[in-house]
Amino acid sequence: MSDVVNCRVIQPYQRQYDAPIRVAQGDPVRVTKRDLWDGVHSWLWCIHSDGGDGNEGWVPDSYLTLNAQGDEATLNRDYSAWEMTVSVDEVVKVLDRQHGWSWCENAHGEQGWVPDTCLVEIQG
Repeated sequence: MSDVVNCRVIQPYQRQYDAPIRVAQGDPVRVTKRDLWDGVHSWLWCIHSDGGDGNEGWVPDSYLTLNAQGDEATLNRDYSAWEMTVSVDEVVKVLDRQHGWSWCENAHGEQGWVPDTCLVEIQG
Protein backbone atom coordinates (compact mmCIF):
# COMPACT_ATOMS: atom_id res chain seq x y z
CA MET A 1 0.00 0.00 0.00
CA SER A 2 1.57 3.26 -1.06
CA ASP A 3 -0.88 5.89 0.19
CA VAL A 4 -1.40 6.56 3.88
CA VAL A 5 -5.10 6.76 4.76
CA ASN A 6 -6.86 7.78 7.94
CA CYS A 7 -9.37 5.43 9.51
CA ARG A 8 -11.79 5.64 12.41
CA VAL A 9 -12.04 2.68 14.77
CA ILE A 10 -15.61 1.31 14.69
CA GLN A 11 -14.98 -1.75 16.87
CA PRO A 12 -12.53 -1.97 19.78
CA TYR A 13 -9.63 -4.40 19.58
CA GLN A 14 -7.39 -5.69 22.39
CA ARG A 15 -3.83 -6.80 21.63
CA GLN A 16 -3.61 -10.60 21.97
CA TYR A 17 0.14 -11.20 22.54
CA ASP A 18 2.67 -9.41 24.74
CA ALA A 19 5.85 -10.76 23.07
CA PRO A 20 5.08 -11.55 19.43
CA ILE A 21 7.53 -12.56 16.77
CA ARG A 22 9.77 -9.85 15.26
CA VAL A 23 12.00 -10.91 12.41
CA ALA A 24 14.24 -9.38 9.78
CA GLN A 25 14.37 -10.09 6.09
CA GLY A 26 16.27 -13.34 5.55
CA ASP A 27 15.60 -14.70 9.06
CA PRO A 28 14.62 -18.38 9.29
CA VAL A 29 11.41 -19.43 11.05
CA ARG A 30 9.74 -22.73 11.85
CA VAL A 31 6.09 -23.04 10.72
CA THR A 32 3.86 -24.92 13.16
CA LYS A 33 0.26 -23.95 12.22
CA ARG A 34 -1.78 -22.53 9.36
CA ASP A 35 -5.01 -20.52 9.48
CA LEU A 36 -7.32 -18.78 7.06
CA TRP A 37 -8.21 -15.35 8.45
CA ASP A 38 -11.78 -14.50 7.43
CA GLY A 39 -11.81 -17.69 5.35
CA VAL A 40 -9.62 -16.11 2.66
CA HIS A 41 -6.20 -14.94 3.85
CA SER A 42 -3.49 -17.45 4.72
CA TRP A 43 -1.49 -16.79 7.91
CA LEU A 44 1.21 -19.09 9.30
CA TRP A 45 2.16 -19.49 12.97
CA CYS A 46 5.93 -19.11 13.04
CA ILE A 47 8.66 -19.48 15.66
CA HIS A 48 11.86 -17.45 15.30
CA SER A 49 14.61 -20.06 15.00
CA ASP A 50 18.39 -20.39 14.47
CA GLY A 51 19.56 -18.11 17.23
CA GLY A 52 16.47 -15.92 17.22
CA ASP A 53 14.59 -14.92 20.36
CA GLY A 54 12.19 -17.89 20.12
CA ASN A 55 9.15 -15.60 19.99
CA GLU A 56 6.13 -16.81 18.05
CA GLY A 57 3.30 -15.25 16.07
CA TRP A 58 1.17 -15.12 12.95
CA VAL A 59 2.92 -14.14 9.71
CA PRO A 60 1.13 -13.54 6.38
CA ASP A 61 2.11 -16.23 3.90
CA SER A 62 3.09 -13.56 1.35
CA TYR A 63 5.99 -12.51 3.62
CA LEU A 64 7.51 -16.01 3.56
CA THR A 65 9.42 -18.30 1.23
CA LEU A 66 8.58 -21.84 2.35
CA ASN A 67 10.82 -24.90 2.03
CA ALA A 68 9.54 -27.91 0.06
CA GLN A 69 8.02 -29.52 3.18
CA GLY A 70 6.30 -26.28 4.25
CA ASP A 71 7.58 -26.54 7.81
CA GLU A 72 10.37 -23.94 7.58
CA ALA A 73 10.54 -20.59 5.85
CA THR A 74 12.61 -17.48 5.30
CA LEU A 75 11.28 -13.94 5.66
CA ASN A 76 10.99 -11.85 2.47
CA ARG A 77 10.95 -8.61 4.49
CA ASP A 78 11.24 -7.25 8.01
CA TYR A 79 8.13 -8.09 10.04
CA SER A 80 6.62 -7.63 13.48
CA ALA A 81 3.43 -9.36 14.64
CA TRP A 82 2.86 -6.59 17.21
CA GLU A 83 -0.86 -5.81 17.51
CA MET A 84 -2.28 -2.49 18.69
CA THR A 85 -5.10 -2.01 21.19
CA VAL A 86 -7.63 0.51 19.84
CA SER A 87 -10.86 2.10 21.09
CA VAL A 88 -14.03 3.10 19.25
CA ASP A 89 -13.80 6.54 17.57
CA GLU A 90 -9.99 6.58 17.78
CA VAL A 91 -8.42 7.82 14.53
CA VAL A 92 -5.41 5.94 13.16
CA LYS A 93 -3.20 6.21 10.09
CA VAL A 94 -3.06 3.05 7.99
CA LEU A 95 0.51 2.62 6.77
CA ASP A 96 0.15 -0.85 5.23
CA ARG A 97 -2.54 -3.45 4.63
CA GLN A 98 -1.99 -7.18 4.45
CA HIS A 99 -4.33 -10.16 4.50
CA GLY A 100 -7.29 -8.51 6.26
CA TRP A 101 -5.18 -6.51 8.75
CA SER A 102 -3.82 -2.96 8.74
CA TRP A 103 -0.49 -1.73 10.15
CA CYS A 104 -1.59 1.45 11.92
CA GLU A 105 -0.13 4.38 13.80
CA ASN A 106 -2.13 6.16 16.51
CA ALA A 107 -1.97 9.78 17.67
CA HIS A 108 0.82 8.87 20.15
CA GLY A 109 3.06 7.41 17.43
CA GLU A 110 2.48 3.80 18.53
CA GLN A 111 2.24 1.26 15.72
CA GLY A 112 0.75 -2.19 15.34
CA TRP A 113 -1.67 -4.44 13.47
CA VAL A 114 -5.44 -3.93 13.72
CA PRO A 115 -8.06 -6.13 12.01
CA ASP A 116 -9.62 -4.37 9.00
CA THR A 117 -13.05 -5.27 10.40
CA CYS A 118 -12.42 -2.73 13.19
CA LEU A 119 -11.72 0.17 10.81
CA VAL A 120 -13.56 2.41 8.38
CA GLU A 121 -11.76 4.84 6.08
CA ILE A 122 -12.40 8.53 6.73
CA GLN A 123 -13.46 10.20 3.49
CA GLY A 124 -12.10 13.60 2.55
